[in-house]
Amino acid sequence: MPEAQRHACKGGQVLDTDGSMEVSEEVRAGAGRVFPLEPVRTLDALHLSTALLLIQAFPDLQMLTFDQRIDANSRALGMD
Repeated sequence: MPEAQRHACKGGQVLDTDGSMEVSEEVRAGAGRVFPLEPVRTLDALHLSTALLLIQAFPDLQMLTFDQRIDANSRALGMD
């Protein structure tokens, strides 16, 4: 993808114009943490970890999910 189509985010993350994000070491490490409500599935942990990083760059970002476990964890992590 041409560099002109990429947008830098805080923390060295890169958000592509299609909304995709590289899975960085920081995201993988965050996914390995203990979440407030366990068990958390692997893909859910990656999503929560990514959201925690993105909310630092975009404080007005809101979580939208129909998954009760993701919703409960995101609220417990301060992503109301």
